[in-house]
Amino acid sequence: MTVLRPHRPTRTPAFRAAEAHLPQHTSRHGRRSRFRLLGLVVNLRYPENLEVIAEARRRGARSGCAILIADANDFVDRRRAYEDLLRERRMDGLLMGTLMPTTDAIAEIARQNLPLVLVNRRIPGLAPAVAFDDESALYVAVRHLVDLGHTRIAYITGPGDSDTVHRRETAFRLAVANAGLHLPADSIAVSSADPLAGPARAMLQVLSLNPRPTAVVLWTVGDAAGALHGVRERGLMAPRDVSLVAINDAPLASYLIPALTVVRMPLAEVTGRAVARLFDVVQGRPTRGDVFIRTPPELVQRASSVPPPQT
Repeated sequence: MTVLRPHRPTRTPAFRAAEAHLPQHTSRHGRRSRFRLLGLVVNLRYPENLEVIAEARRRGARSGCAILIADANDFVDRRRAYEDLLRERRMDGLLMGTLMPTTDAIAEIARQNLPLVLVNRRIPGLAPAVAFDDESALYVAVRHLVDLGHTRIAYITGPGDSDTVHRRETAFRLAVANAGLHLPADSIAVSSADPLAGPARAMLQVLSLNPRPTAVVLWTVGDAAGALHGVRERGLMAPRDVSLVAINDAPLASYLIPALTVVRMPLAEVTGRAVARLFDVVQGRPTRGDVFIRTPPELVQRASSVPPPQT
C-alpha cells in the first residue's frame, strides 16, 4: 500500500512508477509532455457513483487525461495528503463528488486556490459547481406515489448539512404540501454515512409511526438495501405493506427484492460537464457561477411501488 506523506515535495518510487504509465503525447515541436491527472472524490459505498466514475474516466480518456479515484472516507481521513498532491502539481485538479467533507474543509481547499469543482453540491462563493434538478426529482417521486393512491408518505433524508441534502428534503416537503397532504411530525428520518445501518434505523423509525406510512421515499438508491432490511425487521413486506421509491438509479436496483422504483437522474451528463469545467479551472478560464443541468429526471417504475394496502 502506498502511503501519501504530507509536505514531501519529492515523488515516491511508487508514484514515479505510476506516473511513467500515464498516457503521453508528442507536441508539434517533438517534446513529450505528461497528460493531466485529475482527482475524483466519491463515496464508493454508494452504487450510483459507478456511473459517475465511468463517465469521468470516459471524458478523461477522450481528453487525454487520467482520473485518480479517491474514496470519500479516505479523503476525509487524509485530506492534507490530497491537498499536497494538488499543491505540488502532482495532481492538476479535483472533482468533489461527495457530500462528506464539511463546508469548512472545502472552504480551506478553495482558499488555497487549488483547482476544484463540486459535483451536485453547491457552496456559493467557494467553488464552481455543476448540479442537477433535485427538486424536480422529489416532485416526480411524490407525484408517482400520490397517483398510486398513497396519502401517508415518509422520507429518509441524508446525513450532514450539505445543500444537496437540504434541497432534497425541502423539495420533499414542498411536493407533499402541493399534493394537499399532511406531513405528520417524525415523518422524516435521518440516515447516516453507513448506507446499511443508517437507513435501516431510519426505516424502523418512520414505520413506528401511528398511523404507519404506506410509502417511503429514499434520498438515494444507495440506502435501499438498508431500508429494505428495516422493513423486514419491522415484520413487514415491501411493497405489500409499504412502497419504496429512491432518488438515482444503479444496476443493483433491478436485482433487489422487490426491484426498486427509482427516479433516474442525469448523472453522466452532470459528471461530463463537471470534468469540462475542471479543465477550464485548471487552464485559468473564467468559471463564474454554477452550471445547472435542466435535463428532467425520469421515473423508472419497478416492483417496489404499488397502490397502498386496503384497510
